[in-house]
Amino acid sequence: MPIVATQSPESGTNEPRILTRRLIIILIVGIVIVGALGAGVTIETECQHCDGDGKIECPVCKGIGAIAIPFSVECACRGESPDCPVCGSIGRYNTLTTTPCDICLGKGYEICPKCGGDGRIKLIERFLKR
Repeated sequence: MPIVATQSPESGTNEPRILTRRLIIILIVGIVIVGALGAGVTIETECQHCDGDGKIECPVCKGIGAIAIPFSVECACRGESPDCPVCGSIGRYNTLTTTPCDICLGKGYEICPKCGGDGRIKLIERFLKR
């Protein structure tokens, strides 16, 4: 497709009407990528999902690796002491214990699903997934 130039009334310069500079740059980059792929060259870039780390924070335990489980314990006073500082004379008090996270198995992170833990992603995949 030819570039058609028109005279701009304001500036008096020729401006491309059909192809802009941006489109020309995109076409050149596309040609370079396709040429590199045809030659067997893999162009990679840092994975944007994990910032190149290959891991993402576990969404369940938020990177801690453990889950807090609340439970109730019987107080030593059994509720018989009117001024017990532990249970307030109720006879039971709440506390927490932890268990390893079932999702990340206690690691606090998961392997990035976008790059498979490599931290890199093929440039063509990045463009195709947009």
